Amino acid sequence: MTMIELSGGVVYPDGDTLTAFLYAPAAPGIATGPDGRAQVNLLTAGPASFLQVTGRWGLTEAEVEALRAELAATLDMPAATLRLRPLPETVDSAALLIGTGEGGEDGEGVFTELQRVKPSGVSPNHAAFNLMLTGDALEAAKAGLEGTRGRLALRYEGTRQIPVTTSASAEERSASEGGGADESGGIWQSSKLRTMAAESRHVTFNDAPFSALLDAADWPRPAGRAPT
Repeated sequence: MTMIELSGGVVYPDGDTLTAFLYAPAAPGIATGPDGRAQVNLLTAGPASFLQVTGRWGLTEAEVEALRAELAATLDMPAATLRLRPLPETVDSAALLIGTGEGGEDGEGVFTELQRVKPSGVSPNHAAFNLMLTGDALEAAKAGLEGTRGRLALRYEGTRQIPVTTSASAEERSASEGGGADESGGIWQSSKLRTMAAESRHVTFNDAPFSALLDAADWPRPAGRAPT
């Protein structure tokens, strides 16, 4: 079995056990504060505005349970039997992007980097952005926060440890001999060669870069803003 893409993330088999899986997010998320509100704010001060965003890379407990339920339905297995643990990853950077709203070859749009930061390094890898916007950049951010795709986005980049299972077959041969005397006094001997096939499986982890984007149209709405 190879990677399974689900709405809430991606999963890989974890060794030879049919009920064990490794999981990773499919896209970044927006962090929430102690009050449960999304950490997205656009504060206006005269001709300029300040955009504050805290991104995250990692699934909450509720999201992991939703992923487990979706995987169970996909595999037609009881959810309680599935064991999930995070896929080994290194998160290198997070970037806040603005775009023209025009589609790119990858379908994500054409974006320009506004700010790049180093995430916390500990799951859920929070990345805090705080920058002043004016002119076209401000208009793009406003449009993105109001639900227009391709105008504002959050991107995380890093390296995943992808499990790869290899198998090897080997033959093991053994010989046995016997002998004795028959009724006429003759001597007899026999030999038997037995061949047994054995298969070994080995799991290694290969480095694979990842880049995942979350368009602002899919962010939770900032306080005081209604979705359009």
